[in-house]
Amino acid sequence: MNAHMHPVFAGILQQAVQAPQQISRAQYVSRLLRMDWQFEHAAAEQWRKGRAELDALITLRQELDAQHVLWNRHVPPEYRTNDHVRTFKDFTGHAPVTVEWSEIDGAPRVIAVVIEVSGVGPRSITPDLTPECMARYQDKLTQLVASADQAADELARGMAVKPGCEAAEVVPA
Repeated sequence: MNAHMHPVFAGILQQAVQAPQQISRAQYVSRLLRMDWQFEHAAAEQWRKGRAELDALITLRQELDAQHVLWNRHVPPEYRTNDHVRTFKDFTGHAPVTVEWSEIDGAPRVIAVVIEVSGVGPRSITPDLTPECMARYQDKLTQLVASADQAADELARGMAVKPGCEAAEVVPA
């Protein structure tokens, strides 16, 4: 974009550029919601149609939903690719946000950043964030998981009864 463009016009232009992808994602979610997920138990013709639609949705998932966030949110549990979406709250920015994350290929990855909009409800702001901002959320997640892993390791090493204490009182070994 032009560096000399007024910020308001730059924002409008950016929204216009993103509109086709947002429309495609909305159509993708609509198809997920309308999908007959019981097609596998249907007659042959209905099974073929259902299988073709599932294949088309999987192709769209690869194009529009690389981390499967929308997919996992809108499909039945037996079709989810990862049903372990976790969250943590971050209060360090201009407004509190909920960061959704999951383990992808064995590593924790931020999959969405959601803000609560008064009168509207939760809204994903992930598409609006800069790569630097997403990297900061990823760093926070990495630190959070590392500290949780460290605590789990300490707990796994066991707890020992402190000499001279009652048996109910335990301290780290």
